[in-house]
Amino acid sequence: MNDRIGLSEQPPEGDAVQRLRWLREEVVPILEHARAHPELLLTSDQLRRNLSDHIRSIVFRHQ
Repeated sequence: MNDRIGLSEQPPEGDAVQRLRWLREEVVPILEHARAHPELLLTSDQLRRNLSDHIRSIVFRHQ
């Protein structure tokens, strides 16, 4: 799997069959990969720090 895992956009709310397919094809494999490789996951503190750093970099860029 790639280092960066992303999901495609969810189908429109009205299309239940498409949403189930999206969950099965996109979400489930990522969750299974996460369970198999927990060492690749971030802690909540790491995630918060990364997001804060990213937001700061955007704010400073646009000042």
